[in-house]
Amino acid sequence: MKAIAEISLYPLKDSFIPPIDAFIEALNKYDSLEVSTNALSTMIKGEYDVLMEKLTKEIKLHFEGGIPSVFVLKIHAIAE
Repeated sequence: MKAIAEISLYPLKDSFIPPIDAFIEALNKYDSLEVSTNALSTMIKGEYDVLMEKLTKEIKLHFEGGIPSVFVLKIHAIAE
């Protein structure tokens, strides 16, 4: 099953652009995911299990980096 995730990252600090750019860059390193961005969110498409594994990993790494943040995430399954 394929899925699309729409994710927004809101770092709770004055300098919020670098953490957002770093998170998007981390997602772009996975060839198994299609990543596209717009002004408000990032769309990630891929196989559901792979998508969730990579998102979970990168969100955890972001939180472990100590930047107080909020993620907003929507997931939509794609019928094949």
